[in-house]
Amino acid sequence: MKFLFRLYALPETNTEVSVSSAVEVVTNGVHVIVTTWHPCPICGATHNPQVVKEYIDTYPTSYGWRAAGAGVVVPASVWAGPMAKGVGQRISFRVVGSNGCSRCVCSAATNSVVDVHELSIRREDYLGLVRTDEGRESRVVRSASAVVDPAADGTSYSWLDCGICSFTGRTDTAEASYFAPSNDTASAAFLAEPLTVSATVSDGSGHSDSATCTTNFTVVKVDVSIGGAGEDKEESEGAFIPYVADAADGRWTEDGTNALVAVSITCEPRDLMEQNPSSSGKLVRHDSHGRRVECGRVAWATGVEITRGADQWHVFNVVKVAEDDSNGAPYSGQFATSLEVRDGKEADDIGKWGCRRWDIESSFHVEKNGGYGLEHNFCNKARASRNIYLLMQIAHNLWQLFNSGCLLPMQQKEKYRNMTQVKWAELIRHTIMRVGIVLSLDEIPRRYMSREFLKL
Repeated sequence: MKFLFRLYALPETNTEVSVSSAVEVVTNGVHVIVTTWHPCPICGATHNPQVVKEYIDTYPTSYGWRAAGAGVVVPASVWAGPMAKGVGQRISFRVVGSNGCSRCVCSAATNSVVDVHELSIRREDYLGLVRTDEGRESRVVRSASAVVDPAADGTSYSWLDCGICSFTGRTDTAEASYFAPSNDTASAAFLAEPLTVSATVSDGSGHSDSATCTTNFTVVKVDVSIGGAGEDKEESEGAFIPYVADAADGRWTEDGTNALVAVSITCEPRDLMEQNPSSSGKLVRHDSHGRRVECGRVAWATGVEITRGADQWHVFNVVKVAEDDSNGAPYSGQFATSLEVRDGKEADDIGKWGCRRWDIESSFHVEKNGGYGLEHNFCNKARASRNIYLLMQIAHNLWQLFNSGCLLPMQQKEKYRNMTQVKWAELIRHTIMRVGIVLSLDEIPRRYMSREFLKL
């Protein structure tokens, strides 16, 4: 039995393994030839010896091989192919030897055990620079972890590179910390900074292997310039802008216009999401004839940190959509989401669902301004408020069904195009209050009522 030990690094998903087997004849076989003498056909006597045994050494002259491993079977004494991570993976060999005699057949089998480990780095995508006047001298420190999966008995690490950043602390452990020495220098491009670690794994029996893993991250610089003040005076001088009141009629005055100060916000590296081709793609839709038409671009970034204070950090995935409408109304928007975004299709789906949320906002607008009362605070109890809003939604849904199923066909048939929904609602309310519901419950036709309602 042979034992192999392998280590590969992401982004690879497997390693090439090659194992061979050989056969050795330790002891030859023996052919026994027995000769039995019968009475002589000439004299009729039996000659001695009556039985003669002759011993001849024999051995295989040809071999048939079979090797199997990782779901692949080959008719050879060498097995070669990719193997993913895993401990105790077996490659089996079987050989059958023969020499042309149907009874002189021998066979043997053996196994090779292969342990395959994977080296990867867990790190954050971004390192943001501190640009405030007070925090300019402070450093943002990020941490990364080297992971060997499955874990090995012995592992040593050496962190080699972190781009324009510098390591702080030890570089010979699974954990490493790094920071940007200069708060004025950002990455030249998205994911331009390499983060590299070398690892050696061993099993304590003399077997070992090494691999080097490299991933990438981005150093981001966001800067605000106020009134041309220098980067070190934005908060001391740039914040002091003279206030000039508007004119009595609410219009801007000339002095007020002259007092305006230009404010600019820059972010480096430029256009983070589109610097990496794998994180952007074409936006494709189907036209009225079912043909695929390119109509814009979609880009996405993962692990974007958004802060609401010094200690309130939130991590989101961000999708940017730029779509050219065939009617000449282009759309551009960005969406922050906690959903996973791995490719262009998922990014496009996030953009589509983000746009569909406007339908919800439209419903809120109708319920607030269309007479349903959402703009009014009826009570201060959470449960009662939920129940009241549930009734509003039921009323809104019933009205949409009534309007789409009854009023719109009536308007199209009778050409009542000037009747708005509000007018219809007022007319129905006035009629019910003036005339009333004259039919009793038993007189209402059953086709308008469910059996469950009749049992009440």
